[in-house]
Amino acid sequence: MDKISPQKSFDEIKDQVSKLSLDRRWAMACYIPAVNIVACALTSVAMVQSEFCRFHARQGLVLFGLWFLTIFVGLISPELNLMLWGVLLVLHLAGMIYSFMNKIVRIPIIASFADLIPEYYVYELLTGKKAEKSKSNII
Repeated sequence: MDKISPQKSFDEIKDQVSKLSLDRRWAMACYIPAVNIVACALTSVAMVQSEFCRFHARQGLVLFGLWFLTIFVGLISPELNLMLWGVLLVLHLAGMIYSFMNKIVRIPIIASFADLIPEYYVYELLTGKKAEKSKSNII
């Protein structure tokens, strides 16, 4: 039986990630827990012309906001807090998987709040410049 060395599997993963498109890498970064606020802000500035990246950045921002909600819930009920943390981690993982698969999937409830964030608001807030708006919209 042929054993797979850890180094070989790491190299294979590294090759797969390097073959990902730039849009997919930025979108996946928006779902990394605890650093996604920075990733979402950078994605909103660097990839402002990519509808795919803007969509995932807005959903990532809403997930980041929900982390604060879990902190406040933790003050009331530690058990409920633990359950919410688990749900949020699953949502982050789902977002990463969908962005890896190059799909735009609206996470229920999260996407509804993400739609409330204006398309180019984060870009304009961070840079002070007006972004050129694309013709197509995500529905």
